[in-house]
Amino acid sequence: MTATPAPAPPQSRTGRVLAAATLINTFGNGLFMTVSAIYFTRSVGLPAGQLAAALAVAAAARLIASVPMGHLADRVGPREVLVVCACLNGLVTASVVLVDGVVGLALVLAVQGVLDAGSNGARGALIAGALPTDQRVRTQAFLRSMTNLGITGGAAAAALTLHLDTAVAYKTTILADATTFVIAGVMVLGVTRLAPVPAPAGGRRLVALADRPFLLVMLLVGVLTMQYGLLEVAIPLWTVQRTHAPAWLVSVLLIVNTIGIVLFQVRASRDVTTATAAAKALRLSSVIIAVACAIYAFAAGQGIWVAVAIMVAGSVVHVVSELVLSAGTWGVAYGLAPPHAQGQYQGVFGMSMSLGNLVGPALTTVLVLGTGGPHGFGGGLPGWLALGALFVVAGAAAPPVVSWALRTRATAEPVAAGAQ
Repeated sequence: MTATPAPAPPQSRTGRVLAAATLINTFGNGLFMTVSAIYFTRSVGLPAGQLAAALAVAAAARLIASVPMGHLADRVGPREVLVVCACLNGLVTASVVLVDGVVGLALVLAVQGVLDAGSNGARGALIAGALPTDQRVRTQAFLRSMTNLGITGGAAAAALTLHLDTAVAYKTTILADATTFVIAGVMVLGVTRLAPVPAPAGGRRLVALADRPFLLVMLLVGVLTMQYGLLEVAIPLWTVQRTHAPAWLVSVLLIVNTIGIVLFQVRASRDVTTATAAAKALRLSSVIIAVACAIYAFAAGQGIWVAVAIMVAGSVVHVVSELVLSAGTWGVAYGLAPPHAQGQYQGVFGMSMSLGNLVGPALTTVLVLGTGGPHGFGGGLPGWLALGALFVVAGAAAPPVVSWALRTRATAEPVAAGAQ
């Protein structure tokens, strides 16, 4: 058997620096993601409901701040905004160890959400401004591979913290995550500075929020990106509540997803050469994830090992959809954004992702598991098929809506021509 080669690193210095910074920062994110819920509920003593409320506040703050922070990156310079947001995020993350109640936690996480929005918008604008069009999507694909690799490494390292299970161990791990923000921010100083791009005279300040075709494209993206959250909530609950598969299978499905992204994201992105091709990728992804939904549904009522095989098969199809979807979302986000407002447009893209993260877990769980009660919706196969149909409708709408968006622009810029 021929081994699958690791994805080649970006060609530009900007891409390589961002990749290294991403790997370090997401290693810290993996640490935090693994231990935070346990730390807040067991060491701090917050009820699960209060923790969920604080996380919802953070998500709302990230959603609201996305476009203004992207606009700031356009006017000040994306490198500067990225560096400042990363370093401040390190300080804010470190302050988590001082939190002793839900109000303090909500405030800290809300500030984190704003800074995360600034980092994401600035990173997208930096890639758009520093790299030629033939490297943008490819670089984003490589960064996603590094993100998954970093989170996986951080989660594995956090196993020691979970084993020790002490407040000191949890706080040390959180401080380690804080340190990775600062290191990553300092590393970005090695990227060539981009001059702020002046807005056209007499134009709107937040032009992205007035671009109706782009907003509709991003709404469709938000619907399609709900599939990212399936492995976090709906599929684990489906596995343990509606199938005879063992609970450990949830970890296997996550590993399949992570390995697929690390190895194949760059390869899956190389044919997304224009915004039109990106729209077709969105449509293709919607069909693939609908097939995955149907496969998952048939695991119910099967024997243990048949259920395991079906769920693994579904996860393989699922990760293929994610790979294609990621390329498509980056392609439309870059291909439809004007040069003077890349930060804003990347901010709207971030809003669409946040919207999918906010709505997705609850909606997909209700469709898959039902509403409960003797007269409620029972979920199962009808729910999985309804979810698949929702994805297909959103994907089918993407090409005509992107065509409309392109017609409203003077030029349609290629976003990844010749990506390798």
